[in-house]
Amino acid sequence: MIGFKGRLTFIQYMPKKPTKWGLKAYVLADSTTGYMYNWILYTGKDDSLGDPLGMTAAVVLRLVEPISGLGHHIYMDNFYTSPALFLRLRSLGFGACRTLRLTRRGVPAEAKMRLEKGERRLVPVDEG
Repeated sequence: MIGFKGRLTFIQYMPKKPTKWGLKAYVLADSTTGYMYNWILYTGKDDSLGDPLGMTAAVVLRLVEPISGLGHHIYMDNFYTSPALFLRLRSLGFGACRTLRLTRRGVPAEAKMRLEKGERRLVPVDEG
């Protein structure tokens, strides 16, 4: 969120964020240098982002277009993750990593089983 209280039709209000009013931006940046490879400014609902995987997957796929095929590994917030997105990223030559929201569509049943404290589980996703 880029803090801004001026007049724009696409200003966003997010009450749970430290900067409540501003411009919402999606950014692809290098984790070491902070160099920004690509960014998308959210200006309201965009039907051109339409992707069968959903809006968040469409944003990720558009952001990574300029670096496609270079073997990068993408780390992202769990807001964006889904098994289907990770499979699509892998088909484009990317690695991807993040915890997964268990409420996402396509999450295998074994991933939803309760874990004990300190326990981890790696669940492979069927490509079919």
